Amino acid sequence: MTKGYSPKILETVKNGDPDSFGVKFAKFCIAKKLSIDFVSKELGVTRMTLYRWFNGCDIRKKNREAIKQFMDSFAL
Repeated sequence: MTKGYSPKILETVKNGDPDSFGVKFAKFCIAKKLSIDFVSKELGVTRMTLYRWFNGCDIRKKNREAIKQFMDSFAL
């Protein structure tokens, strides 16, 4: 389902703030092998937005809720 993440983004996530919701989300996506294209389409955001979140940038409340629901859908 994924083409893989670049070494740069993997390093950024690895060294990111472990308390950041965006970094936690990135780790989830990487662990589940979910492509950026797939996740961005499912959440209705751009790939650039996902990369910003993965880098620890703030995520709006409505998007946090959508992300939580998205993650829960994989917890089955």
